Amino acid sequence: MDYTKIIEEIKAELKGESKEDLAFLEKQAMKYRDHKHAKQIIDEISKMAYDALPQEKKDEMTKALFYNGKRLDIIFREAKAAADVHDYITSNKLMKGIVSTIQEQFADTSGKEYYSFRNPLEEYIYIHIFNPVTKFHKTPFNFSEMLRFNGYVLIELKKVDEAIEILKKAVKYNPVNAEAYFELAEAYKLKKNNDELLNTTRDIIEIATSTSILARCYTNLGFYCIEIGDYKSAVAFYYQSMRCKENPAIVGELNFIRQKTGKDIEKPTNIEIEAAFSKYDLKPGANQKVVAVAFALGKKAIDNNLNMFAKLCLGIVCDLTDDEEVKKLYAQIK
Repeated sequence: MDYTKIIEEIKAELKGESKEDLAFLEKQAMKYRDHKHAKQIIDEISKMAYDALPQEKKDEMTKALFYNGKRLDIIFREAKAAADVHDYITSNKLMKGIVSTIQEQFADTSGKEYYSFRNPLEEYIYIHIFNPVTKFHKTPFNFSEMLRFNGYVLIELKKVDEAIEILKKAVKYNPVNAEAYFELAEAYKLKKNNDELLNTTRDIIEIATSTSILARCYTNLGFYCIEIGDYKSAVAFYYQSMRCKENPAIVGELNFIRQKTGKDIEKPTNIEIEAAFSKYDLKPGANQKVVAVAFALGKKAIDNNLNMFAKLCLGIVCDLTDDEEVKKLYAQIK
């Protein structure tokens, strides 16, 4: 069924009773979350849900979703457009309104925390790795991405200390958002804070959902080891990164090590690579909890005919494990 027909049918079922309509619209959002036009359908359902709210609830939402009469996601688009033309000052000014609204309307309180998970996979990875004890609520927009972007803008403006504080908040709103962690790692590089660079890289490895993410982590470990003068480990991490994903920039880093040490670079053995990881209390490869969660959700999605989500989850397992049986299962998804 096409987008227009779906929306017409949903609207035809609305009764004009707030509680009943909101419950119905929530079910419709779940029903079409795997549709090829899911974003447009859910955006339209969200508008219907807003219209169905009692006036006092609309007033509450206006405070939470708007700044100076403009919706936060629209301000965010304007801030990104300014950054695209390198107008970081304007971009940062726009982001300040978003940040102030987030801090005022979505501050954690006892028994209530807010998170910006992008899909059920991220939510379940968070639950299995962090074992939360407090009930959490979803934010209306992707605050983690908004704050990550603001951190990037602040770095461009050379306001690194301010960027670090914002990026910590970005990580807090989504503790499994690798991009927010990577931005934070870049800020720590600029501050020459090697300890926090290492700690942040460890955090990313724990939640990595692709070999590309792991490759970036290993490159950061190589950078860290150069900074502290552990060139042998740096070489091992760089080679492990290239096993995951080719990166021409690593050639330059290896040449730097060659010049620094005055020795030719030899390809490390598997034992030498494992020794480098062990030295920093790490292991090559993905966190098996992430793999297990992705596989379990992928299988469940197949059972429920949620093919797009099944492909997302099992695609992650294929990438992280190269398991032939999972590849066969993935290939069977229509």
